[in-house]
Amino acid sequence: MGVTVLKYLKDYKEKIKKNKFYVALSGLFFVSLIVSIFIHAFVNPTVSYNFQVVSIFLLMYAFIIHSIFKINPEYPIRPKNIYEWLNNPILYDQDPILSESKYKEIDKKNLMENLDYFRNQLLAYTKHDLTNLRMLKAYVRTKNSDGISSTIKRTLLALISGPLFVFVIREDAVINYFNVPEANQSLISIMVYILILLFFVFVLISIIFFFSGNKGRFSFIEEMVEVCIKDLEEENNKSS
Repeated sequence: MGVTVLKYLKDYKEKIKKNKFYVALSGLFFVSLIVSIFIHAFVNPTVSYNFQVVSIFLLMYAFIIHSIFKINPEYPIRPKNIYEWLNNPILYDQDPILSESKYKEIDKKNLMENLDYFRNQLLAYTKHDLTNLRMLKAYVRTKNSDGISSTIKRTLLALISGPLFVFVIREDAVINYFNVPEANQSLISIMVYILILLFFVFVLISIIFFFSGNKGRFSFIEEMVEVCIKDLEEENNKSS
């Protein structure tokens, strides 16, 4: 029984560590609520409502900004077979080219050490074989290239997002939805505009990442594969 309780407490502690941002956000919400009640009772009700508005909106801003930094740039759609994979060739996290590099610490004092480590990883991954390297090069080049559908989607996104944002901020219904009659109306309007702006930024970044994937990593892999190919070709020419 005691062991079970200790295990439960340990697991609960780990969950808190993983979700410490949300725990902190919840704590700040309850603190702001208590402070608001105190202000309402001993200072002024109007000040209390204004404080509530500012506190809640700041917490929403923090949540959206945190969500922006947590956006996963990888494609969420997973192919079920090779046929589907050819249209969306995903590099899975379990693949050695990625999984092993996640456990390697960065040498902060030597850029060349980091580059050389990854170069050796590529060579080991492709078994020092030129055909494997060229196939890998073809793969990453495909991932980096923009298809027609991606270009169309980005164009439509640019054309739609601007007018839509202007339409939303001009709608009185949006402001009225967040309205607190007892609070300062100008303060609420400013807070709502900032919230809408942050929300649009979050949506735009999510869509852009969804369309483009993580091309920075693939661009680097493509260049490094090219280096490995040239090195092996030079070695083969010298030995022949």
